[in-house]
Amino acid sequence: MTERLIGQTLDHYRLDSLLGSGVSGAVFKAHDLKSQRDVALKVIKPQLTQSPDRQIAFAEQAGRFTQLDHPGIVKVVDFGQANAIFYLVMELLSGDNLLQMLRELRLAKRWIELKDAIPLARQVSLVRHYARQHDIAYQDVRPNNIMFKYERSGERESRAGLPYQAVLTDLSLDPSQTLALHDPFPPALLPYLSPEQVLVGLEQSGQPTDSPSDVYALGVLLHVLALQNPPATFKTLSEAIDFHQTQTLPAPRSIRPDLPPAVADTISRAVAKDPADRFPDAAAFAEALVQLLPDTAPPQPAAQLAAQSEPERVVAASAEAEGEAEAPVQLEPSEPSEPATIFIQTPEGAVRTISIQAIQEQQIIIGRASDNQIVLDFPDISRRHAQVVFDGQTCQVIDLGSTNRSYLDQLELAPHEATLWKPGQTLRIGDRRLR
Repeated sequence: MTERLIGQTLDHYRLDSLLGSGVSGAVFKAHDLKSQRDVALKVIKPQLTQSPDRQIAFAEQAGRFTQLDHPGIVKVVDFGQANAIFYLVMELLSGDNLLQMLRELRLAKRWIELKDAIPLARQVSLVRHYARQHDIAYQDVRPNNIMFKYERSGERESRAGLPYQAVLTDLSLDPSQTLALHDPFPPALLPYLSPEQVLVGLEQSGQPTDSPSDVYALGVLLHVLALQNPPATFKTLSEAIDFHQTQTLPAPRSIRPDLPPAVADTISRAVAKDPADRFPDAAAFAEALVQLLPDTAPPQPAAQLAAQSEPERVVAASAEAEGEAEAPVQLEPSEPSEPATIFIQTPEGAVRTISIQAIQEQQIIIGRASDNQIVLDFPDISRRHAQVVFDGQTCQVIDLGSTNRSYLDQLELAPHEATLWKPGQTLRIGDRRLR
Protein backbone atom coordinates (compact mmCIF):
# COMPACT_ATOMS: atom_id res chain seq x y z
CA MET A 1 0.00 0.00 0.00
CA THR A 2 2.62 2.58 1.09
CA GLU A 3 5.05 2.00 -1.78
CA ARG A 4 2.22 2.27 -4.29
CA LEU A 5 1.75 5.87 -3.16
CA ILE A 6 5.16 6.90 -4.52
CA GLY A 7 4.63 9.23 -7.47
CA GLN A 8 1.06 10.07 -6.47
CA THR A 9 -0.12 13.50 -5.37
CA LEU A 10 -2.10 14.31 -2.23
CA ASP A 11 -3.54 17.77 -2.70
CA HIS A 12 -0.44 19.73 -3.82
CA TYR A 13 2.13 17.32 -2.35
CA ARG A 14 3.88 14.85 -4.69
CA LEU A 15 5.18 11.77 -2.87
CA ASP A 16 8.71 11.11 -4.15
CA SER A 17 10.19 8.41 -1.91
CA LEU A 18 9.50 6.40 1.23
CA LEU A 19 11.62 7.43 4.23
CA GLY A 20 10.24 4.93 6.73
CA SER A 21 7.13 3.51 8.38
CA GLY A 22 6.07 3.51 11.99
CA VAL A 23 3.34 2.86 14.51
CA SER A 24 0.99 5.52 13.20
CA GLY A 25 1.89 5.65 9.52
CA ALA A 26 4.47 5.92 6.74
CA VAL A 27 6.73 8.94 6.19
CA PHE A 28 7.52 10.07 2.65
CA LYS A 29 9.84 12.62 1.19
CA ALA A 30 7.42 14.81 -0.74
CA HIS A 31 7.56 17.92 -2.90
CA ASP A 32 5.22 20.84 -2.30
CA LEU A 33 4.11 21.89 -5.77
CA LYS A 34 2.97 25.27 -4.47
CA SER A 35 6.07 26.40 -2.61
CA GLN A 36 8.47 24.24 -4.66
CA ARG A 37 10.17 22.88 -1.56
CA ASP A 38 10.73 19.39 -0.20
CA VAL A 39 8.88 18.30 2.93
CA ALA A 40 8.29 15.17 5.00
CA LEU A 41 4.73 13.87 4.70
CA LYS A 42 3.28 11.25 7.04
CA VAL A 43 0.39 9.18 5.72
CA ILE A 44 -1.69 8.11 8.72
CA LYS A 45 -2.67 4.44 8.91
CA PRO A 46 -6.31 4.01 7.82
CA GLN A 47 -7.35 2.18 11.00
CA LEU A 48 -6.41 5.24 13.07
CA THR A 49 -8.91 7.45 11.20
CA GLN A 50 -11.55 4.88 10.31
CA SER A 51 -14.40 6.43 12.34
CA PRO A 52 -15.75 10.00 12.43
CA ASP A 53 -14.67 10.33 16.06
CA ARG A 54 -11.09 9.34 15.20
CA GLN A 55 -11.05 11.71 12.24
CA ILE A 56 -12.12 14.58 14.48
CA ALA A 57 -9.49 13.59 17.05
CA PHE A 58 -6.81 13.52 14.35
CA ALA A 59 -7.77 16.99 13.11
CA GLU A 60 -7.73 18.40 16.65
CA GLN A 61 -4.34 16.87 17.45
CA ALA A 62 -2.84 17.88 14.11
CA GLY A 63 -4.05 21.42 14.73
CA ARG A 64 -2.20 21.44 18.05
CA PHE A 65 0.93 20.16 16.31
CA THR A 66 0.96 23.20 14.01
CA GLN A 67 0.95 25.51 17.04
CA LEU A 68 4.10 24.03 18.57
CA ASP A 69 7.15 26.28 18.42
CA HIS A 70 10.17 24.61 19.98
CA PRO A 71 13.61 23.92 18.48
CA GLY A 72 13.40 20.38 19.81
CA ILE A 73 10.20 19.42 17.95
CA VAL A 74 9.95 18.91 14.21
CA LYS A 75 7.80 21.67 12.70
CA VAL A 76 4.38 20.68 11.34
CA VAL A 77 3.41 22.97 8.49
CA ASP A 78 0.16 21.45 7.22
CA PHE A 79 -2.30 18.58 7.53
CA GLY A 80 -5.27 17.40 5.55
CA GLN A 81 -7.19 14.67 3.77
CA ALA A 82 -7.08 13.67 0.12
CA ASN A 83 -8.39 10.54 -1.61
CA ALA A 84 -9.58 9.21 1.77
CA ILE A 85 -5.99 9.52 3.08
CA PHE A 86 -5.19 11.61 6.15
CA TYR A 87 -1.72 13.15 6.32
CA LEU A 88 0.64 15.42 8.25
CA VAL A 89 3.22 17.65 6.54
CA MET A 90 6.47 18.40 8.40
CA GLU A 91 9.76 20.11 7.76
CA LEU A 92 12.28 17.78 6.14
CA LEU A 93 15.35 17.44 8.35
CA SER A 94 18.68 16.56 6.80
CA GLY A 95 21.04 14.20 8.53
CA ASP A 96 20.39 11.10 10.58
CA ASN A 97 19.01 9.92 13.89
CA LEU A 98 20.32 8.59 17.19
CA LEU A 99 19.60 4.92 16.50
CA GLN A 100 22.18 4.54 13.75
CA MET A 101 24.77 6.44 15.74
CA LEU A 102 24.40 3.91 18.54
CA ARG A 103 24.57 1.03 16.05
CA GLU A 104 27.79 2.34 14.57
CA LEU A 105 29.35 2.93 17.98
CA ARG A 106 28.44 -0.63 18.93
CA LEU A 107 30.08 -1.96 15.77
CA ALA A 108 33.20 0.00 16.66
CA LYS A 109 33.08 -1.51 20.20
CA ARG A 110 32.46 1.90 21.67
CA TRP A 111 29.58 3.67 23.40
CA ILE A 112 28.38 7.14 24.25
CA GLU A 113 29.85 8.57 27.47
CA LEU A 114 27.63 9.47 30.39
CA LYS A 115 28.79 13.08 30.14
CA ASP A 116 27.05 13.18 26.72
CA ALA A 117 24.20 10.77 27.47
CA ILE A 118 22.82 12.64 30.48
CA PRO A 119 22.57 16.09 28.83
CA LEU A 120 21.03 14.42 25.78
CA ALA A 121 18.37 12.72 27.92
CA ARG A 122 17.77 16.06 29.67
CA GLN A 123 17.20 17.83 26.35
CA VAL A 124 14.66 15.23 25.28
CA SER A 125 12.95 15.49 28.69
CA LEU A 126 12.58 19.27 28.37
CA VAL A 127 11.15 18.84 24.89
CA ARG A 128 8.65 16.32 26.20
CA HIS A 129 7.71 18.66 29.07
CA TYR A 130 7.04 21.48 26.59
CA ALA A 131 4.86 19.22 24.46
CA ARG A 132 2.90 18.03 27.51
CA GLN A 133 2.26 21.67 28.49
CA HIS A 134 0.79 22.20 25.02
CA ASP A 135 -1.63 19.25 25.26
CA ILE A 136 0.43 16.79 23.24
CA ALA A 137 -0.45 13.61 25.10
CA TYR A 138 2.22 11.37 23.61
CA GLN A 139 5.54 11.34 21.76
CA ASP A 140 7.66 8.32 20.87
CA VAL A 141 11.11 9.03 22.37
CA ARG A 142 12.89 5.99 20.93
CA PRO A 143 16.33 6.73 19.40
CA ASN A 144 15.02 6.35 15.84
CA ASN A 145 12.82 9.39 16.48
CA ILE A 146 15.61 11.66 17.76
CA MET A 147 17.56 13.73 15.27
CA PHE A 148 19.96 16.62 15.79
CA LYS A 149 20.36 20.22 14.76
CA TYR A 150 23.88 21.47 15.28
CA GLU A 151 24.61 24.77 16.94
CA ARG A 152 25.00 28.10 15.28
CA SER A 153 27.22 30.78 16.73
CA GLY A 154 26.06 31.93 20.17
CA GLU A 155 23.57 29.10 20.77
CA ARG A 156 25.65 26.74 22.86
CA GLU A 157 25.16 28.53 26.19
CA SER A 158 21.38 28.18 25.96
CA ARG A 159 21.82 24.43 25.49
CA ALA A 160 23.90 23.83 28.60
CA GLY A 161 27.09 23.75 26.57
CA LEU A 162 25.90 21.11 24.11
CA PRO A 163 26.81 21.64 20.44
CA TYR A 164 23.46 20.31 19.21
CA GLN A 165 19.74 20.40 19.84
CA ALA A 166 17.97 17.05 20.04
CA VAL A 167 14.85 17.11 17.85
CA LEU A 168 11.90 14.77 18.37
CA THR A 169 10.48 13.85 14.98
CA ASP A 170 7.59 11.69 16.19
CA LEU A 171 4.12 13.19 16.09
CA SER A 172 1.86 10.22 16.71
CA LEU A 173 -1.41 9.24 18.24
CA ASP A 174 -1.17 7.93 21.79
CA PRO A 175 -0.61 4.14 21.59
CA SER A 176 -2.71 3.61 24.72
CA GLN A 177 -5.61 4.83 22.59
CA THR A 178 -4.82 2.46 19.74
CA LEU A 179 -3.36 -0.73 21.27
CA ALA A 180 -6.28 -2.81 20.11
CA LEU A 181 -5.75 -1.63 16.52
CA HIS A 182 -2.21 -3.01 16.24
CA ASP A 183 -1.95 -6.74 15.68
CA PRO A 184 0.83 -7.58 16.16
CA PHE A 185 1.93 -4.57 18.18
CA PRO A 186 5.38 -3.23 17.13
CA PRO A 187 7.83 -4.94 19.51
CA ALA A 188 10.43 -2.14 19.43
CA LEU A 189 7.94 0.26 21.04
CA LEU A 190 6.87 -2.06 23.86
CA PRO A 191 9.87 -1.45 26.18
CA TYR A 192 9.08 2.28 26.23
CA LEU A 193 5.44 1.86 27.25
CA SER A 194 4.81 2.12 30.99
CA PRO A 195 3.06 -0.74 32.78
CA GLU A 196 -0.11 1.35 33.04
CA GLN A 197 -0.02 2.09 29.30
CA VAL A 198 0.21 -1.61 28.53
CA LEU A 199 -2.24 -2.86 31.16
CA VAL A 200 -4.78 -0.07 31.47
CA GLY A 201 -4.46 0.96 27.84
CA LEU A 202 -5.35 -2.53 26.70
CA GLU A 203 -8.34 -2.78 29.00
CA GLN A 204 -9.61 0.77 28.49
CA SER A 205 -8.65 1.84 25.01
CA GLY A 206 -8.86 5.62 24.76
CA GLN A 207 -7.44 6.52 28.18
CA PRO A 208 -4.69 9.11 27.57
CA THR A 209 -1.19 8.75 28.94
CA ASP A 210 -0.04 11.02 31.75
CA SER A 211 3.18 12.60 32.96
CA PRO A 212 4.45 9.53 34.87
CA SER A 213 4.25 7.57 31.62
CA ASP A 214 6.40 10.25 29.99
CA VAL A 215 8.96 9.79 32.76
CA TYR A 216 8.94 6.01 32.29
CA ALA A 217 9.75 6.31 28.57
CA LEU A 218 12.49 8.87 29.28
CA GLY A 219 13.94 6.57 31.91
CA VAL A 220 14.09 3.75 29.35
CA LEU A 221 15.87 6.11 26.95
CA LEU A 222 18.49 6.95 29.60
CA HIS A 223 18.82 3.22 30.36
CA VAL A 224 19.60 2.61 26.67
CA LEU A 225 22.16 5.43 26.58
CA ALA A 226 23.86 4.30 29.80
CA LEU A 227 23.60 0.50 29.49
CA GLN A 228 23.21 -0.09 25.73
CA ASN A 229 19.78 -1.77 25.94
CA PRO A 230 16.28 -1.20 27.35
CA PRO A 231 15.70 -2.69 30.82
CA ALA A 232 13.41 -5.31 29.25
CA THR A 233 12.41 -6.33 25.73
CA PHE A 234 9.30 -8.09 24.49
CA LYS A 235 8.34 -9.88 21.30
CA THR A 236 4.60 -9.49 21.75
CA LEU A 237 2.12 -7.36 23.64
CA SER A 238 0.99 -10.38 25.67
CA GLU A 239 4.59 -10.96 26.72
CA ALA A 240 4.80 -7.36 27.96
CA ILE A 241 1.51 -7.73 29.85
CA ASP A 242 2.69 -10.92 31.56
CA PHE A 243 6.02 -9.32 32.54
CA HIS A 244 4.49 -6.21 34.08
CA GLN A 245 1.96 -8.29 35.98
CA THR A 246 4.46 -10.75 37.45
CA GLN A 247 8.01 -9.32 37.34
CA THR A 248 10.10 -6.25 38.07
CA LEU A 249 12.86 -4.63 36.03
CA PRO A 250 16.47 -5.51 36.89
CA ALA A 251 18.52 -3.00 38.88
CA PRO A 252 20.81 -1.01 36.55
CA ARG A 253 23.94 -1.82 38.58
CA SER A 254 23.21 -5.53 38.23
CA ILE A 255 23.84 -4.98 34.52
CA ARG A 256 26.63 -2.41 34.80
CA PRO A 257 28.25 -2.59 38.26
CA ASP A 258 30.45 0.47 37.66
CA LEU A 259 27.48 2.75 36.92
CA PRO A 260 27.50 5.65 39.43
CA PRO A 261 24.92 4.93 42.15
CA ALA A 262 23.15 8.27 41.66
CA VAL A 263 22.69 7.54 37.95
CA ALA A 264 21.41 4.04 38.70
CA ASP A 265 18.99 5.36 41.33
CA THR A 266 17.65 8.00 38.92
CA ILE A 267 17.00 5.40 36.23
CA SER A 268 15.34 3.04 38.73
CA ARG A 269 13.05 5.78 40.01
CA ALA A 270 12.08 6.83 36.49
CA VAL A 271 11.06 3.28 35.49
CA ALA A 272 9.41 2.31 38.79
CA LYS A 273 6.39 0.04 38.33
CA ASP A 274 4.15 2.28 40.46
CA PRO A 275 3.64 5.70 38.80
CA ALA A 276 3.58 7.33 42.25
CA ASP A 277 7.19 6.23 42.81
CA ARG A 278 8.48 7.99 39.67
CA PHE A 279 9.43 11.60 39.14
CA PRO A 280 6.17 13.55 38.84
CA ASP A 281 6.82 14.81 35.31
CA ALA A 282 9.45 15.24 32.60
CA ALA A 283 10.58 18.60 34.00
CA ALA A 284 11.35 17.04 37.39
CA PHE A 285 13.26 14.25 35.67
CA ALA A 286 15.25 16.83 33.68
CA GLU A 287 16.12 18.66 36.90
CA ALA A 288 17.31 15.39 38.47
CA LEU A 289 19.58 14.84 35.47
CA VAL A 290 21.24 18.21 36.05
CA GLN A 291 22.22 17.01 39.52
CA LEU A 292 23.87 13.92 38.02
CA LEU A 293 26.38 15.71 35.83
CA PRO A 294 29.16 16.03 38.45
CA ASP A 295 28.62 12.36 39.36
CA THR A 296 29.14 10.84 35.92
CA ALA A 297 31.72 8.12 35.61
CA PRO A 298 34.98 8.28 33.65
CA PRO A 299 35.25 6.32 30.38
CA GLN A 300 34.65 2.63 30.95
CA PRO A 301 37.16 -0.18 30.24
CA ALA A 302 36.95 -1.62 26.76
CA ALA A 303 36.02 -4.96 28.28
CA GLN A 304 32.78 -3.41 29.52
CA LEU A 305 31.18 -0.36 27.90
CA ALA A 306 33.77 1.25 25.63
CA ALA A 307 33.38 5.01 25.91
CA GLN A 308 33.26 7.29 22.94
CA SER A 309 36.35 9.48 22.90
CA GLU A 310 37.24 9.84 19.25
CA PRO A 311 36.24 13.08 17.49
CA GLU A 312 34.42 11.30 14.67
CA ARG A 313 31.20 12.78 13.43
CA VAL A 314 28.29 10.45 12.80
CA VAL A 315 25.06 11.73 11.22
CA ALA A 316 21.90 9.97 9.96
CA ALA A 317 18.64 10.00 7.90
CA SER A 318 15.16 11.01 8.96
CA ALA A 319 12.83 8.01 9.03
CA GLU A 320 10.40 6.71 11.61
CA ALA A 321 10.48 2.90 11.69
CA GLU A 322 8.09 0.19 12.76
CA GLY A 323 10.65 -1.78 14.71
CA GLU A 324 13.83 0.15 14.05
CA ALA A 325 14.88 3.03 11.82
CA GLU A 326 17.97 3.42 9.68
CA ALA A 327 19.94 6.66 10.21
CA PRO A 328 23.10 8.28 12.03
CA VAL A 329 24.22 11.25 14.20
CA GLN A 330 27.24 12.37 16.16
CA LEU A 331 27.73 13.90 19.56
CA GLU A 332 30.81 16.03 19.95
CA PRO A 333 33.27 14.79 22.62
CA SER A 334 35.05 17.44 24.66
CA GLU A 335 38.59 16.07 24.94
CA PRO A 336 39.52 13.79 22.04
CA SER A 337 42.18 11.35 23.12
CA GLU A 338 42.35 9.00 20.15
CA PRO A 339 42.76 9.48 16.39
CA ALA A 340 39.90 10.95 14.34
CA THR A 341 37.89 8.31 12.53
CA ILE A 342 35.89 8.20 9.31
CA PHE A 343 32.92 5.83 9.18
CA ILE A 344 32.05 4.55 5.70
CA GLN A 345 28.59 3.02 5.35
CA THR A 346 27.48 0.89 2.40
CA PRO A 347 23.88 0.87 1.09
CA GLU A 348 23.43 -2.49 2.83
CA GLY A 349 24.34 -0.95 6.20
CA ALA A 350 27.83 -2.42 6.65
CA VAL A 351 30.25 -0.02 8.30
CA ARG A 352 33.99 0.32 7.72
CA THR A 353 36.14 2.55 9.94
CA ILE A 354 39.35 4.34 8.96
CA SER A 355 41.61 6.32 11.30
CA ILE A 356 42.57 9.59 9.61
CA GLN A 357 45.73 10.04 11.62
CA ALA A 358 46.81 6.46 10.92
CA ILE A 359 47.03 7.42 7.24
CA GLN A 360 49.65 9.99 8.34
CA GLU A 361 48.92 12.40 5.52
CA GLN A 362 47.14 15.75 5.61
CA GLN A 363 45.62 15.31 2.16
CA ILE A 364 43.59 12.15 1.68
CA ILE A 365 42.39 11.15 -1.79
CA ILE A 366 39.19 9.07 -2.07
CA GLY A 367 38.27 7.14 -5.21
CA ARG A 368 38.58 3.95 -7.27
CA ALA A 369 42.32 4.18 -8.00
CA SER A 370 44.38 1.67 -6.05
CA ASP A 371 46.99 4.26 -5.03
CA ASN A 372 44.45 6.46 -3.21
CA GLN A 373 44.63 6.72 0.58
CA ILE A 374 40.99 5.59 0.78
CA VAL A 375 40.03 3.17 -2.01
CA LEU A 376 36.33 2.86 -2.90
CA ASP A 377 36.37 0.62 -5.96
CA PHE A 378 32.81 0.99 -7.20
CA PRO A 379 31.51 1.96 -10.67
CA ASP A 380 29.60 5.04 -9.48
CA ILE A 381 32.78 6.51 -7.92
CA SER A 382 35.49 8.25 -9.98
CA ARG A 383 39.14 7.18 -9.90
CA ARG A 384 40.04 10.36 -8.01
CA HIS A 385 36.66 11.39 -6.68
CA ALA A 386 37.29 13.66 -3.68
CA GLN A 387 39.99 14.91 -1.34
CA VAL A 388 39.85 15.37 2.43
CA VAL A 389 42.26 17.81 4.04
CA PHE A 390 42.76 17.31 7.79
CA ASP A 391 44.82 19.80 9.83
CA GLY A 392 44.56 17.91 13.11
CA GLN A 393 41.44 19.78 14.19
CA THR A 394 39.09 20.28 11.25
CA CYS A 395 38.37 18.64 7.90
CA GLN A 396 37.79 20.20 4.52
CA VAL A 397 36.52 18.26 1.52
CA ILE A 398 37.10 18.97 -2.17
CA ASP A 399 35.31 17.33 -5.09
CA LEU A 400 37.97 16.56 -7.71
CA GLY A 401 35.71 16.99 -10.73
CA SER A 402 34.02 13.62 -10.24
CA THR A 403 31.43 12.31 -12.69
CA ASN A 404 28.67 11.80 -10.13
CA ARG A 405 29.64 14.67 -7.81
CA SER A 406 30.06 14.72 -4.04
CA TYR A 407 27.49 15.89 -1.51
CA LEU A 408 27.57 17.20 2.07
CA ASP A 409 24.10 16.35 3.34
CA GLN A 410 21.94 17.79 0.52
CA LEU A 411 24.56 20.27 -0.75
CA GLU A 412 26.26 19.43 -4.05
CA LEU A 413 29.92 20.41 -3.77
CA ALA A 414 31.33 22.70 -6.45
CA PRO A 415 34.30 21.00 -8.19
CA HIS A 416 37.78 21.92 -6.94
CA GLU A 417 36.48 24.19 -4.17
CA ALA A 418 37.25 23.41 -0.51
CA THR A 419 34.23 23.12 1.81
CA LEU A 420 34.40 22.74 5.58
CA TRP A 421 33.21 19.28 6.65
CA LYS A 422 31.38 20.27 9.82
CA PRO A 423 30.50 18.02 12.75
CA GLY A 424 27.23 16.30 12.02
CA GLN A 425 27.43 16.35 8.23
CA THR A 426 27.35 13.29 5.98
CA LEU A 427 29.67 13.19 2.95
CA ARG A 428 28.07 11.17 0.14
CA ILE A 429 30.30 9.73 -2.57
CA GLY A 430 28.41 7.52 -4.99
CA ASP A 431 26.14 5.43 -2.80
CA ARG A 432 28.63 5.43 0.11
CA ARG A 433 28.13 7.69 3.11
CA LEU A 434 31.10 8.95 5.09
CA ARG A 435 30.88 10.46 8.55
